[in-house]
Amino acid sequence: MKSFTRKTVLFLILAFSLAIIGCGKDTPKAAESDQQELLNNASTLTVTGDLDDIVLDSDLIADGTVAGRIVERGFFNTKWTITSGGEPWFYISYPKEKWIYNMEGVNSGNTYGYYDMDDNCLGYAQEQLLESDTLERAYYIVFLDAEGNIARDYLATEKGNYLIDFDGNKIGEGKAELESFFSDDYVVTVSADEGTEVDLKDKLALCIRLSNDFMSDYSD
Repeated sequence: MKSFTRKTVLFLILAFSLAIIGCGKDTPKAAESDQQELLNNASTLTVTGDLDDIVLDSDLIADGTVAGRIVERGFFNTKWTITSGGEPWFYISYPKEKWIYNMEGVNSGNTYGYYDMDDNCLGYAQEQLLESDTLERAYYIVFLDAEGNIARDYLATEKGNYLIDFDGNKIGEGKAELESFFSDDYVVTVSADEGTEVDLKDKLALCIRLSNDFMSDYSD
């Protein structure tokens, strides 16, 4: 009986310890004057979400420091607005321009558009069916300029789990996971390998994709 009680107490202590993981120090916040530069230069970008929320509303954590915020609004015209440096900076949405879905010779899927706050297009992240000597036939997330041309020397696997170059070498990764066993909070992280530069907008597009998929997989 004593052994049973001791094991029960130990289990409860362990459960309580796991439940309060992450409840210690607050994440430091950068000065507004430094936030945009920090986001642009960060190798790791982190956002957080809640399985009970239907929208993404999160701090943007750049290499462990809060440097902005992403806020999702809208249903049919969903928009993710990025605020940094004390003001709205740019936003991501599903493009309204139909040509991006109908480019000649391109078999495309889900697409995100990047826009400044005056609605000028800054580029796209688009699923495209690709095949080459170094890439097996599959859908990949390709990063495009405002005219629909490939703009980066990297791409991502369809679900956003890996960043790769066009030779198929891994140069970064993305993941979404529960914060703890007892929580509905989840964490999405996109990281570039050392020596690799990945555009902030592209990292954000992957964060959105990973968050959406995670919500779809784990929500009731």
